[in-house]
Amino acid sequence: MGATTAIKRYPFLDNLEVLTAMDYGKDFPMHFHDVVCITLVEKGIECTEVEGKKLYNSTGHISLTQANQVHANPNINDHHYSFVTYYLSPEVLQYYNAGQAVYFSEQIIEDVRLYQQLLAWSKTTHSFQQREFEALIRKLVQFLYKGNTSRPTATQHLRQIEDILTYIEGHYDEKISLDRLAQIAGMKKFAFLRLFKKHTGLTPANYIIIKRLEKAKRALRQGRPIVDAVYDCGFYDQSHFHKYFKKFTGLTPAQYLSDCNILQDKAWRSS
Repeated sequence: MGATTAIKRYPFLDNLEVLTAMDYGKDFPMHFHDVVCITLVEKGIECTEVEGKKLYNSTGHISLTQANQVHANPNINDHHYSFVTYYLSPEVLQYYNAGQAVYFSEQIIEDVRLYQQLLAWSKTTHSFQQREFEALIRKLVQFLYKGNTSRPTATQHLRQIEDILTYIEGHYDEKISLDRLAQIAGMKKFAFLRLFKKHTGLTPANYIIIKRLEKAKRALRQGRPIVDAVYDCGFYDQSHFHKYFKKFTGLTPAQYLSDCNILQDKAWRSS
């Protein structure tokens, strides 16, 4: 049996998304999301490479990845593994934490009951069980928040190259050269390349691709056609866009787009 991936989107909590992957066998290379990732493993082991460490998540545990935290998920299983990932806006967690931003030092937490409840909620056949999910998020926030309001080191590092990231944010739909970024930083090209990778975990080229993908996903959620997302977000053509979208999300753009406007519960055969 081949791998299947499915995505559900809910019209609450800032468009909560839930990705389900069954018998998934590929790697997720270094990337980031503009949302918090909450992952539950149903079968096998999830490996997360982040800030020079390897974290392992198995059944009964919950793994967490901060918004904009660069990480990779290599498949370390002999065969495929199965998991569910909630993509949740950091502003939602902040809302349920009395308006205070939630930062967590522990990225693997063991709470079997909460794990089981989150997993069961992801499989519900009912479309709009908002209250039940809100209750689970409150439990998660209570577990995470223990008076820790300090930001993680990674975001402090990113602030050191804030001008570059701001420039990319404003010009992601244009051709951005390494020479231009080095010029803005006031550095020689290869020195800048080393600095950027040290502080973000990515090359400038891959950072720009992922930033474009995040913008493209937002455009698709708004009902924009794929071809518009391709060219408005700076991709060369649809083939180029499709390749990177599948590589970093596990879904094709068409699969993602089909769930943009209404809640669905579909599974697609993944090549």
